[in-house]
Amino acid sequence: LRGALTDHESHIASLREARRYARHALRLSPDLAEGHLALARTFGHGDPQGVAHLKRAAALDPNSAENLIGLGTALGATGEFEAELATYRRAHEVEPLWYRTTGATTIAAAKLNGRAQAEAFAGRGMPDKDANLHLLLGRVAWIFADYSEAARRWSLVVRSNSPRWGHTAQRTLHDAQNLMGVRTGPLIDVPTPPPTRDDWRKLMDAPPSSAVWQQRNRDPIAAAAYRKHNLVAAKLMLNAGRWRELVTTYDGSVGIQGIRPGRRLRVDQLSEAPVVALALRAGGRSQEAERLLRDADSITRNVYRKGKVPFWFDAQSAAIFAALGKKGEALSTLERAFDRGWRQSDGADLRNLADEPVWRSLHGEPRFERLRARITAHYAQE
Repeated sequence: LRGALTDHESHIASLREARRYARHALRLSPDLAEGHLALARTFGHGDPQGVAHLKRAAALDPNSAENLIGLGTALGATGEFEAELATYRRAHEVEPLWYRTTGATTIAAAKLNGRAQAEAFAGRGMPDKDANLHLLLGRVAWIFADYSEAARRWSLVVRSNSPRWGHTAQRTLHDAQNLMGVRTGPLIDVPTPPPTRDDWRKLMDAPPSSAVWQQRNRDPIAAAAYRKHNLVAAKLMLNAGRWRELVTTYDGSVGIQGIRPGRRLRVDQLSEAPVVALALRAGGRSQEAERLLRDADSITRNVYRKGKVPFWFDAQSAAIFAALGKKGEALSTLERAFDRGWRQSDGADLRNLADEPVWRSLHGEPRFERLRARITAHYAQE
C-alpha cells in the first residue's frame, strides 16, 4: 500500500517490492492464501498470473470474504459476469457488515442488472450507516452518469464530518463538480484510487510526448499502472496521426497492454483491441488488424453466450463491431448499452463521442447522430 496513494512512479516501485515479498512468502508457505492474494494484487487487472493467484487464494480459503472478492474480480476479468456477481454475494454472506462486500455486490449489480436492484441491495446491506450508504449510492449514481445525484450524496457525507469517508467524499464531490462545470481546477492524480474516482478523462486532453509514452510502457508493471492513461493516450495519438508509435509499441516486448504479435487476446484486452487494430490498419498491416478484430469478435460472442453482461460490455462490443465494419450490429449494440445506462462515462472514454476513433465509421449515420445528441443532452442536463 505504500505507494498506492502517492504517485504512479512510487506505486510502480512499491509493486516491485511487494511482488518480491509475496513471492518470498509463498516460497516459505506455498499454500498460504494471503500470499497468493498479495501476489495477485501486484499484477494488472486480467493478467493471467494474477487471475491464477486470485483463484488459488479462494480455493485455499473459501470462507474469506476478501478472497471471494478477489475471485469475483478474476471472474469479471475473464468475462464471467454473472458468476462474478454471485461470488460477491457469497462474500457478503460471509461478511455482511463489511463495507467492501456490500459495495462490490452493489456496483456489480448496478452494471449488470440495473440501478434499482443495486440501490435496493445497498439499502439492505447498510441501513443504519448513513455515511457508508450515501457514499455508495453516490457511486451508483456516478456509474449511470447521474453526477448531480452523486454530488448530492457525497455532499451529505462531507457535511457529516465522517472520519472514515469525509476525505474520499470531498475528493469525489470535486470530480462530480468538475464534470458538471461548477468547479474548476486540477484533480489529484493517484494510481490506485477508490472505485468512486474514475474520471481519468479530466487528466489528459492532449496526447503525451513520445518520451512520456515510452516511459509509461517501459515494462509490464509500468504499463499496468498507467493502463487507463495509456488507453486514453493511444486514442489521442491515433487521432493525431501518431500511429507509428503505437505500432512500434505493439511490436515491442511489452506490447500495448500485453497485446502484441503472437500473443493470444484476452477478455480484459477487448477495450484496447480496436484501437490497436486501427493503428495497424493505418500502418498498412490490414491482415493483422483484421485477424485481431476477428479474435476480439470471437471472444466477445463467447462472453455473450456465457450469460448476462454489464452495460459497458455492450458499448465495448459495439466498438469492435464498428471497427469490423458491422455498422448495423454496432449501432444496435450501442443503443442497447445506452438504454441500459451507458453514457460515454468510463474513465478511458474521451469527452466527446465524436472524438472516439473507433466510432469513425459510424459518423453521419442517423442512428449514431441521434445517440450523440441524446448523450449531449444528458450532460447538458447534468
